[in-house]
Amino acid sequence: MGGIIGACVGSMFAGLCCGACKDCSAQKTGFLSRIPYLFLFCVAGIFAIVMSLYGEEKLNLQFKTVTVCNNDACTGNASVYRVSFCLFAFELIHCLIIACGAISFHWLFFAIKFIVFVVGLTLSFVVGVDDGSSNAFFNGYARYFARYVSIIYLLIQILILISWGYKVNEWLQEKSAEAAQPDNADQDEDERSHSCNGYLWLLVLSSLLLYIAAFTLNGLFFRWYGDVKVGECSTHSTLISLTIVICLINGVLSAIRGDGSFFVSAVVSFYCTFLLFAALQSDDNDTCNVWANNRDSASLWIGYGITFLALFWAAARADQISILLDFEDDNDASMQQPLLDQQNQSKDGKDIEKGDAADVDADAANVDSNYEDEPPPQESGAANGTQELAQSKRAQQHSNVFFHFVLMLCSCYMAMLFSNWANGEEFATTGQTSMWVNMATQWATALLFWWTLAAPLLCPSRFGANNNDDN
Repeated sequence: MGGIIGACVGSMFAGLCCGACKDCSAQKTGFLSRIPYLFLFCVAGIFAIVMSLYGEEKLNLQFKTVTVCNNDACTGNASVYRVSFCLFAFELIHCLIIACGAISFHWLFFAIKFIVFVVGLTLSFVVGVDDGSSNAFFNGYARYFARYVSIIYLLIQILILISWGYKVNEWLQEKSAEAAQPDNADQDEDERSHSCNGYLWLLVLSSLLLYIAAFTLNGLFFRWYGDVKVGECSTHSTLISLTIVICLINGVLSAIRGDGSFFVSAVVSFYCTFLLFAALQSDDNDTCNVWANNRDSASLWIGYGITFLALFWAAARADQISILLDFEDDNDASMQQPLLDQQNQSKDGKDIEKGDAADVDADAANVDSNYEDEPPPQESGAANGTQELAQSKRAQQHSNVFFHFVLMLCSCYMAMLFSNWANGEEFATTGQTSMWVNMATQWATALLFWWTLAAPLLCPSRFGANNNDDN
């Protein structure tokens, strides 16, 4: 009953959100078209938390079985597993339908989709509970499927972060270069470059602040999590020292590379520090964690809020995946044509300078014949319009598929996040497994960033370095 009431309230609020956006169904791609799905994900996550902490006990739901799980883990984690699976199935259906060509399915019939999702979620809490069959299914889903799919999500989140860092860095550099250009012909370029350049200052100060914050937090971590006087905390001290080394390597490699990626290195260093904090905070040892005994419901909800914000950010930036995976360049032909025209024009110019009138007449005749063979302007415009429409639809399809794909992975990750990767004895985000998963994510982040710095040097032809050197 509580789930049905919550679903009705969520449906009403979703309608209000659509009204605030004036016409959600008119948004076929982009962030506005994703608001209903992000809202549904948020409501489902809150519902899973409330059911795990309070609902199962109040409603006397029997999620314990002797054959599958006979401890308190099933009492808290079962609700999370069911919500996670329903979200996964919901997003998987969207991925398959949109990938098959039904692009409009992304922005149509959301009210009906919401009702279908609520019905499916309600059935997951009712069907197969008495005989324990549903418990076995959902526990198997979490342990043998969602656990490994969540690893893919963490890797994609790293790629999105690094790609976002490079895009912001490139944008700030371009704006800084534009601001350095003289406003008029009387103003000297050197004089303009020495004036106040807000974008350049923003790039430099943000990089320095991120590094200062990273090293400051690492220093505080020694006090909070790595008491050197206690031998049990040697692991924490080692992890903190390793993170400091990673941050130093990021800055040094970026400076040596000299490609203006210092801001990206600062973003990666700060993210590595955040992952270290998440790992150390996951340790329940009160000897090496001064905050272990100070956790309350408020701190848990704050942690959940931060987690969901990270999930939403990754989903909202899902277009970055299409940039990373789509290597097609539809503009190659259009880029080659002007070059050929320039070569023909230069050749004609040389013939004129030599005074070869006969060749000039022949070239002119060939040009006339070529113009006669070209299609009429109306047919050419129609063909270009059809091609642009096809490209626009393909871009919408890719964008929406990747968005639902990321949300699908987020659904699996949510099941792991709130169950200590299906190893916890109660509903919590702490545990040794969570700690080492965060540390492994930190090391993967550093390695992928170092690869972005080394790849242009190791594979110069792949990144067009040879062409730049020739120019």
